[in-house]
Amino acid sequence: MKNKNLFTLWLWYLAWIAVASKFFKKNKTKKYDSKLEEFGDNLVQIHKDFFSFINESTLTDENKKLLNEYKDKVLAQIELFKKEAKDMAIDLKAKWITKKDEIEKELKEIYKKRSEYIDEIKVQWEDLYEEVKDAVLEFVKDSKDKLKETYKEAKAKLK
Repeated sequence: MKNKNLFTLWLWYLAWIAVASKFFKKNKTKKYDSKLEEFGDNLVQIHKDFFSFINESTLTDENKKLLNEYKDKVLAQIELFKKEAKDMAIDLKAKWITKKDEIEKELKEIYKKRSEYIDEIKVQWEDLYEEVKDAVLEFVKDSKDKLKETYKEAKAKLK
């Protein structure tokens, strides 16, 4: 069942690429040796345009700033964990508590604390992901509407 769904998804992807390349504004100045080369260039350009739209509309400066803040927070927590773990090991050795189980217990507590904080950041990332996902779905809907309109116009020109 899983392979069938992937195959269906792949077919839909190819169908949309074929339709998009049919109505895509092609570079008239460039001469192609074959239709395959032209299709390849158009395919790349369609994906580039889609990626730039996503970057422009969803990854605003505010969102990029938030992502960088989250990234910095996660990296800071990892560095704090390393420092605390190293300090704890030195402290425990200084107190002549060198049993492996006791050291691992202390490290586990530090790890849990940092892991919980990173989980909180993950939830914030997921919220931001939902915003981006909604914008992408809206873009796909708008693109489909534009495609229908273009199809109707092209069909009307044939009459």
